[in-house]
Amino acid sequence: MPSPEPPRQVTAENKGSGTQPLHQGDGDLGVLKGDNGVQNLIRTQKVYNIYGPSSQMAELIHQGDDTSDLPSRVAIIEWLKPESKLDFRAHHQILADQMVTGTGTWALEGDGFKQWVNIENPSKFFWIYGILGSGKSMLSSLIIDSLQKATEGVENTACIYVYFQDGQDQPSGSRQEQRPTYANIFMNLLIQLLQCRKSEEVAKELQDKYEHWLDLRILPTPDDYINLFNLEIATFQKVYLVVEGLDNCQNSVKENTRDKIQDALSSVPDNVKVLVTSRGGFLDTWGLQEVQKFELQPKRDDVEKYIRSRIREDRVLQREIAKEPDPDFEATVVNKVADATGGIFLLAKLHMDSLGEQGTLGGIKSALETLPDTVHSAFETSIMKIKIDRKSATKKYQFSLAQHVLTWVVLAGEPLNSTQICHSFAITRSTNTLNKDFLPAEADLVSVCAGLVTMDSKTKVLSLVHESVLNYLWSHSIVQKGFDMDVAKLCLRYLLFDESELETERPLLSYAARYWFNHFSLEEKYVDVEAEDLVMAFLKDDEKVRTVFQIIADGRTALHWAAKEGRGDLVELLAKKSADTNIQDRKGDTPLHLALMSSTKDCTDVVHQLVKAAENQADIDTEDEGWTSLREAMDRERHDIVDILLKKGVDINRPSSVDGWIPLRMAAQNGDVKMVRRLLSMGARVDARDDQTGYSPLRWAIYHNRQAVVQLLLDHGADADDKAKDGSTALMGAVTSEKTIVWMLLEHGAKPDAQNDRGQTALHYAVKNKLSSVIWILVMSNVPVALRDKRGNSCLDLAVQGKDLSVVWLLCENGARADDANADGMTALHLASFLGHLEIVRYFLDRKVDAKVKDGMGDTALHRAVKKKHKDLAGLLTSRGGVAEIQDKDGLTALSIAMQSEDPAMIQVLLDNGASGDVQNKDGLTVLHQALGQKYVEGIRFLLTKSTNPDVKDKEGYAALHRAVLLDNEDIVTALVEGGADINIQDEYDRTPLILAAQTGKVNLVSVLLGAGADVNARSNNGWTAIVFAGRQNVIEGLLRSAGGTV
Repeated sequence: MPSPEPPRQVTAENKGSGTQPLHQGDGDLGVLKGDNGVQNLIRTQKVYNIYGPSSQMAELIHQGDDTSDLPSRVAIIEWLKPESKLDFRAHHQILADQMVTGTGTWALEGDGFKQWVNIENPSKFFWIYGILGSGKSMLSSLIIDSLQKATEGVENTACIYVYFQDGQDQPSGSRQEQRPTYANIFMNLLIQLLQCRKSEEVAKELQDKYEHWLDLRILPTPDDYINLFNLEIATFQKVYLVVEGLDNCQNSVKENTRDKIQDALSSVPDNVKVLVTSRGGFLDTWGLQEVQKFELQPKRDDVEKYIRSRIREDRVLQREIAKEPDPDFEATVVNKVADATGGIFLLAKLHMDSLGEQGTLGGIKSALETLPDTVHSAFETSIMKIKIDRKSATKKYQFSLAQHVLTWVVLAGEPLNSTQICHSFAITRSTNTLNKDFLPAEADLVSVCAGLVTMDSKTKVLSLVHESVLNYLWSHSIVQKGFDMDVAKLCLRYLLFDESELETERPLLSYAARYWFNHFSLEEKYVDVEAEDLVMAFLKDDEKVRTVFQIIADGRTALHWAAKEGRGDLVELLAKKSADTNIQDRKGDTPLHLALMSSTKDCTDVVHQLVKAAENQADIDTEDEGWTSLREAMDRERHDIVDILLKKGVDINRPSSVDGWIPLRMAAQNGDVKMVRRLLSMGARVDARDDQTGYSPLRWAIYHNRQAVVQLLLDHGADADDKAKDGSTALMGAVTSEKTIVWMLLEHGAKPDAQNDRGQTALHYAVKNKLSSVIWILVMSNVPVALRDKRGNSCLDLAVQGKDLSVVWLLCENGARADDANADGMTALHLASFLGHLEIVRYFLDRKVDAKVKDGMGDTALHRAVKKKHKDLAGLLTSRGGVAEIQDKDGLTALSIAMQSEDPAMIQVLLDNGASGDVQNKDGLTVLHQALGQKYVEGIRFLLTKSTNPDVKDKEGYAALHRAVLLDNEDIVTALVEGGADINIQDEYDRTPLILAAQTGKVNLVSVLLGAGADVNARSNNGWTAIVFAGRQNVIEGLLRSAGGTV
C-alpha cells in the first residue's frame, strides 16, 4: 500500500559564506537536492526525509534482473527507501563540505579512538562528549569520512551512521507524530548496509520478505525491519556504527524511541563497533572505561583558523579591516573573537556573523568590545535585536521581513532558497499578480535575522544557524502557532495569481502546488472563511488545477489530501464542486483509499461524504494493487465504514485481481463473527475461493482456529469435505487447529478417509503432528488406519518416525500391523529398528511381530539396528532367538556387519545375547573367515574367546588358519593358534598350515608354526612332507630340518 505522507520539516545549519572548520556541537542542518528527489528534513527529529523511488520502481528493477530469480540488492534498496522516510547521507555531505582542511584531525590520534578503530581490538564502544557548540557533529562527519575511506573496497566491512538533532518542545502535537520511530531508524541503517555491499549477496530472510511483498503487497512489521537489520549485519565481518547526538533522539508517539535505541546499541553483536557522541554525562551509566571516553575540547588553533577563513571570505570585513592603520588589527580581531568563544565553535560562527553585519570599521571595533560569551547570551541578544525592530517605527519592515524569513525557514515543508523566500515575502504584499517591487534584497534575508539564519553560498538555501535556535523562536513568539494557516493561504494566493511565466520564473510554484494542503493539515481542524474562498476559487479554475496536478510528484489532488487528513468539511466542499472522487494518484490510490488509511476520528464522515458524492460516478470497487476500499476498511476493523460501503452496493464476491482476496475470507480468518454474518446476509458466497491456494472461507477460518466462524459457515452450507488446490480437505486442515473443529466437521459429514493429492488422510496429518486427542477422534470414526500415502508411509510408520509409543499402541490396537510391508518391503519394525526406537521395538516384539522378515534390501530389523549402531536395540532383537543367524543378500549376518565395522561394543552385545560366529554363508565362510580379510586382529581374538569354532572349513576345505597363512599375516596366525585353532588341521589335500607356509615360501610363518608345535613331518595326500614342498628354499628347509623334519 502507499507509504505515509512526508512529515513537516524545519531546516537548520551552521554554515557561513564558505568552508568552516570543526564546530557545531550538536550538528547543523542543511539541504540539497539528491538523485532521488528532494531530500527533506523532519522538523522535530532533524533527520532527512527522502522521496525515494516508488515500490513500483523496485519491482521494475527486480523484473529487469535476468541473471537470477533472486531479488537484486538494488531492487531491495529501492523497495525500502520510500518506507524508511529517512536519509542521513545528505546531512553528512553538508557537514563534510564545511570542513576546513587540517582542523579536527588531532582528535583522531588519541589512543582510545585508535583502539576502537582497530579491528583486532575487542573494544566495541567509544564515547565522544562535549558541550553545546564544541564541534561534535563536525567531528562525527570527519570520523565517518575517514571510516568510509578505510572500508572502501574491503569485503564484508561497512561504515553506517545516524545523525540526531535538537529542536524539541514545539507547540504543535502533529509534529511530534512525525518523529521517526525506532523501526524507521533501523530501516535506514539497513539500507546503508545494503549500499555498502560490494556484491549482490543479501541475507536470505531479507530476500524472502521482499518476495513476500511482491506476492501479497504485505510490508514487514516494525519488529521485522529490526530483525532484518540484525540478520543482514551478521553477514558482515566488521561494521562501524556512528551515532551522532544520541541525547537529541526524541521519542515518537507511543514509543520510547531513545530508550529502545540505547538498548539496541548496548546489545549489538561482536562484529559491530559503536561510536556515540552526546553532551557530557549522557552515557555515564554505560560503565565505559576511561580509554573508551573522549571529552571534546576544541583546539584554539582550529578556532583561529576558522576565524581567519571567515575574514578572507567576507569582502566587507576585508575592506574595513584594511582601513585600520595598525597592521596587527586582523590578529587582534582573531584573538578577541577566539577569547570570547571559550572554545565553542558555534560562538565563533555567531560572532563572525555579527562582525560581518556591522558595515564599518567603527562598528566592527564596537562589536568586538561587546561579544557575548555564551551561546545562550548570543541567541538572546539576536532575539532582542529583532524584537527592538518590531517596536521601532522606522524598522517595522526589518521586523516583518525577519519574522517572515524565520517563519518560512521553520515551517516550510522543504528547505527553500533565497529566491523562493523573497517571492513568498512579495506575495504577502501582492494581489492578483506578483508585485516584484516588493521583492527584498537577498542580503537582507540574512542580515535582518541578526545572525540566527545562514545562507549556503552555493545553493542559496536558508537555514537556522543552529537547530537549538528553534526553541528560542517558539519561546519568544517570533514563530507562532497558527502561522501554518497563513502559509497555506499564501500558497493558494500564489497559485491563483495571473502569471504566464514559465515555472523557472515562478520559483515558489512547485512548493505551493505540493505543500499548500500540508499546511492546512498541520493546523487545527477548521477552515476559515478566507481559506474556504481561496480553496473554492482555486478548484473552479480548471487550468490552474491541471497545472498543479502536473507539478505534484505523487499526483494527489486536494481531495486526496482532504480525505487523508480526515477533513470532512473540505471533502464536502470539494465534492459539491464536482471534484472527481475516483481520481487515482501515481500510486493508484483514490481519495477513498486514503481516507480509509487515515487514523483520524473523522474518517467515517469523510468516507460517507465520498461515497455519497460517488453515486453517479465511477465504481467504488476501484483497486490499488489488489486493495479495494472495502478491503482497507475490513483490514482496519472499521465496521461502520464497511456498513457504508455495503449499503453502497460493493461487489462482495468479486475476487481481487492481484491475489484473489474476497471479503468473506478476511472476515473468516479474523474470526469476526459479526462481519461474517453480515456478509452472508448480503449474499456472500460461502464456497468462494481465493485463486492462490484454492482455500474457501471455511478453510481460512479453520487455519486460524476460528471455531465460532467455522460453526457459522457450516450452518450456512459450507462443504465439510471442502478441498483446496492440493487436494487437502477441511478435516486435514482442522487436525492442527483444534479438536472441537474436527468434531464439527465430522458431525457435518466430513469423510475421514478422504485423501489429498499425496495420498494422505486426515489421520496422516494428525499422527505426523502428534495430536493424540485428534487421532483418537479419527480412529473412533473408523478411519482406515492401514492406508499408505503415495510415498508408502502408513500412519503407523509416521507414529514410529515421531517416537510416539502411545500413538503406536492406539493404532495397533485398532488394526495397524507392524509387519505390514511397504513397496520396498520395509515394515514398521524395520523402521523402528533403523531409527533406534527401543521401546517401540520392544512393544512390537511383545506383540509377536516376526523379526525374521527381510525388507527389499534383504535386511532384517537386526541388520538395520546394527548398521545404525543401536547397541541396546540390537541386543534386544538378538535375545529373542533365531534372528542373529539370518543373512542378508550378501550372506552377512548381523555379527558379520559388526565385524566389518570393527565395532567391539556391538560385537560383544551380539555375542552376549547368543549370536554365533560359526554360521556359514553359501561359500562356507564363517564370520571368522570373513574377518580375516579385514585383518581385524582384535575382533578375531574376541570371537575366539566367545566359543567360536576356529576349525570350521569353507567350501574349498580351508580352515581359518589355512586362510591366515595364505594371507601371510603373522598376527592373525598367532591369534588363531593362541585361540585354540588346530595347528595341524588339514585341507582337502591333507595339507597342514605348516605345509602351506613352506610351499608358499613364508619363512616367518614356518618359524611361528614350528614354535607353536606344528608337526614337521605331517604328510599331504600324496605323501609329501613340508621339506618336500619347500623345494629349494634353503632357509625354510634349514628350519624344517633343524626341527627334525624329513623327506
